[in-house]
Amino acid sequence: MSFVILAAVALVSTFATNAQTVRKNSAFIVKVNGSSNLHDWTMEAKSGSIEANLNLASNVSYLAGIQSLTFNLPVKNLKSTEGSTMDNRAYDALKADKYPNITFSLLSATPVSPNGNKSQYKVTGNLTIGGSTKPIEMLANSTKNPDGSVIITGTQNLKFTQFGLKPPSFMFGALKVTDNLSIDYTVRL
Repeated sequence: MSFVILAAVALVSTFATNAQTVRKNSAFIVKVNGSSNLHDWTMEAKSGSIEANLNLASNVSYLAGIQSLTFNLPVKNLKSTEGSTMDNRAYDALKADKYPNITFSLLSATPVSPNGNKSQYKVTGNLTIGGSTKPIEMLANSTKNPDGSVIITGTQNLKFTQFGLKPPSFMFGALKVTDNLSIDYTVRL
């Protein structure tokens, strides 16, 4: 009898320390940074949707695992510091009318280095832009806050041509956007 009670206590404590929590959020910041032959530019989005299944184990101070994560960003939520002309050219380049969303679906997240309330993950997933889906790998940094929330940040370098897209140009080709993009993201779950 005491063995059964001991096994039950061990089972309950295992579930308590490996708590899986599904978090949904529609507020985050994604910045797309690029450049042209004249100047640098930035587009920013502060809304879309994200859902993640996180391991928020109570026995550790850091994010203990990411089991699943999906991200959806409507392309037209991206707004530039240059105004609507730049926005519309970018939407055309990203084929926003035909493919209105940028999506990411996690395939795996491997912890790299937990330290205090912070951890880093090697993340692999499928990113879809302009109707083209490509596997990507990136490093994501997480901070587990005292209130139980988690902030995930990172930067990923991409190219328009990686997704079969042509960098936009303006004024009959006099202004050309470079192929290289840098994506910065901050998500609070």
